[in-house]
Amino acid sequence: MQISKINFWTAEEIEILRAGYSTGHNVTEISSRLPNRSIRAVYGKARNLGLKHLNYNTVEWEGIRPRLSKHGTTDYQRMLVLRLGAICHHCDEDNLNFLTIDHKKDDGNIDRKAFDDNQVMYRHYLRHLSQAYDYLQVLCYNCNTVKKLEMSGLKASPLRLRALEHLAKDYNKDIECFVCRMKDLRAVEIDHIHGKKTNFNSPSSLYYEILRNTPETNKRNYQLLCANHNQTKSSDETWIDIKERLCLTLE
Repeated sequence: MQISKINFWTAEEIEILRAGYSTGHNVTEISSRLPNRSIRAVYGKARNLGLKHLNYNTVEWEGIRPRLSKHGTTDYQRMLVLRLGAICHHCDEDNLNFLTIDHKKDDGNIDRKAFDDNQVMYRHYLRHLSQAYDYLQVLCYNCNTVKKLEMSGLKASPLRLRALEHLAKDYNKDIECFVCRMKDLRAVEIDHIHGKKTNFNSPSSLYYEILRNTPETNKRNYQLLCANHNQTKSSDETWIDIKERLCLTLE
């Protein structure tokens, strides 16, 4: 008896099906990679193999969603970081406190307009992980800052460099992060030690302020931090707390 080509699945097809389900790709995309299989056939074979689709309607998502709904955008963002590998795509930084979501093509402004706010955007990508893999990546804050400068084509501001040099000299240090000693000037930032209490009209106003101040005043109010440490300085909870609270694990 001749076996129907439509009913017989090759080992290669099954491997593609398993890989698609395990990485959260939607069924339509999996079907497009299997020219001889319809969406209905993909669903049927997956059910026959006992595959669980890593998607928003899985037990895992349903268990996490009630916890996430009680919190803000940050938790959706962190969940997405975990789902996308939890390591900087550029420098392999794996400190979870330093990681953020980046749009590969630097078109995040389009997404933010389409989804109105970040919370909706992150929830969308958590529910459609295949899109997240295509459009998003994980970067540390340092690499994200450098990427934005490179994409914009802006050159380093001479005034900013003077302010960095002046502040470093007040501390008798090099221009570097005072915590980790990272020296890439593109990612070294001026941090307000006690929080931003003065509303400067522009970055230039801050730079001129630092150049005018005495060393004692600058050391009392400002310091140099890399983007990683500056962005996480005011965090009131650690990733360990968040992972335990949301019952998340890195697999």
